[in-house]
Amino acid sequence: MIVVTGGAGFIGSAVVQVLAEQGHKVRIVDDLSKGQAEQKAGDHEFVLADLRDAEQAKRALKFVLNNLSEGDLFNIVAYDSVVESFAPELQRYDNDSRKKALGFVEGIYAGGSTNIDGALATAFKMI
Repeated sequence: MIVVTGGAGFIGSAVVQVLAEQGHKVRIVDDLSKGQAEQKAGDHEFVLADLRDAEQAKRALKFVLNNLSEGDLFNIVAYDSVVESFAPELQRYDNDSRKKALGFVEGIYAGGSTNIDGALATAFKMI
C-alpha cells in the first residue's frame, strides 16, 4: 500500500497512475481543494482530509495506519524544511510497526516549510 497525499491533483494523480501501473495498491489522501473528484475514481481507496491542518493530517495518518493489512509495506515521510521518515526503508505492517508508526505520527508538527522535492525523492528511493 502506498499512500499519495494530494493524489487527486495534477501531479499526484500522475504519481498514482504510475504506481498503479507498477502493480502497487494505492490510497489517496486529498482535500479536493485543487484536485478533481474524478481523479480518485478506479480501484484506489480515498481519504478526504486537509493536510494543511496538522491535527487533521494526524487523524488521516492514524486512519490509514489502523486500516492497513498484516504484511503491507509502508512508511511515513514527513517534511517541512527538513525531510524525516519513520524508517529508512519500507516497513512490513504488523502490530509492533503500527504502534511505533502511531508514535511517530504523534511527533509530527507543522513547521511551516514545504520541501516537497526532498520528500518525494526520499519516498521514491524506498520503492
